[in-house]
Amino acid sequence: MHAPAPGADAFKAAMRDQWDHSAQGWNSQSAKIRGWLSEATSAMIEMANVRPGMRVLYASGYTGRELTPHGLLAPDVAFLQKPYSIAELTRRVREVLTADAIAAQRPPA
Repeated sequence: MHAPAPGADAFKAAMRDQWDHSAQGWNSQSAKIRGWLSEATSAMIEMANVRPGMRVLYASGYTGRELTPHGLLAPDVAFLQKPYSIAELTRRVREVLTADAIAAQRPPA
């Protein structure tokens, strides 16, 4: 006889526990990993021809709260957390593209 399949909450808890266990190694080495990735990140930014004043929408599985303290998300970069829907992506792109127009319409403080 087979054991009943775990419910969604039990499955999520098991996956979270597995991730937390696996993430310990990653988190303990995060400073080294950021050091290894910094050169590649700089090269990608250069190849993408990112310039001051350019509008950027950064999408990540991490939360903005996790990225900002580590200097991985500049304060002038718009953020979109994964997973996202096409509607969310469209809305955020529209917001990023019209940000200056909206700001210009606001009365001075």
